[in-house]
Amino acid sequence: MHYLPPGNLAVIQLNVMSGQIVKFAMLQNSATQDFSMRAWVSLVPSGKTLGTNVATEFWPLPRVPNLCAVYDQSLEPPDDILRAIPVLPGVYILNILNLIGAINVFSFTTDVVALGLI
Repeated sequence: MHYLPPGNLAVIQLNVMSGQIVKFAMLQNSATQDFSMRAWVSLVPSGKTLGTNVATEFWPLPRVPNLCAVYDQSLEPPDDILRAIPVLPGVYILNILNLIGAINVFSFTTDVVALGLI
């Protein structure tokens, strides 16, 4: 579990290589307000979102696992993930912002699926 002080931003590096899908799941563990943390993917910490639609621009961390992904844009999008963002191979940042004036707690897991080199 990760503790996030009030108003602070957590940054997690996501490395996407050619032919890869980086799946990640997040959930809110604290008993603070629902929807009190926001997540998005960018090129730099606290940067502009890379999301291309309402589902991938910014999203809240729920109390149940929230499965997301960034994937090599040369691949077909994963059909089992609502929040899937196509990217060029490279390094990206998952931003998680605590929106309230209390400590928040979240969990994060990741899994890399290699579908072969392109």
